Amino acid sequence: MRIIGYIFTALLAIAALCSCTHNNGDIGPLFGQWKITDIATTDAATGTVTHNATSGAFLSFQNDVVTLTQVYDGQHQSALSYGQWELNGNSLTLYFDISDGVSLPGAMFYPRADFNIETLSGSELVMTLAGNLPEGAAQVCYTLKKWN
Repeated sequence: MRIIGYIFTALLAIAALCSCTHNNGDIGPLFGQWKITDIATTDAATGTVTHNATSGAFLSFQNDVVTLTQVYDGQHQSALSYGQWELNGNSLTLYFDISDGVSLPGAMFYPRADFNIETLSGSELVMTLAGNLPEGAAQVCYTLKKWN
């Protein structure tokens, strides 16, 4: 009888360790944290593309919540923005309501940003800003890598 009790306790412990991290179901390949590795801005006048690597900007997706985190190198500080996101086909919309003063690098878009998704896989996200372009920019393209 003791052995059955130990087996039951072990199975119960294993079941507890396998809990779900996806609140309200699976949201697909966007789930998790993404690091912005490149921002390519095309100049409207010359067509010149400028690449800006960012070392500390992250987007995190869970349920319908998105978090933008900006980590400042060498300062041991970060700033956060919280909002909601919506994916319709190849269109991603971010709505930011609460901010610690951080915005997506390369764009000032509060309270809304619209993107066209060029690539979305389990490890890479490439999206172009569809509205609210910075002055003089013809296109802003973000490349993100899955961070966790």
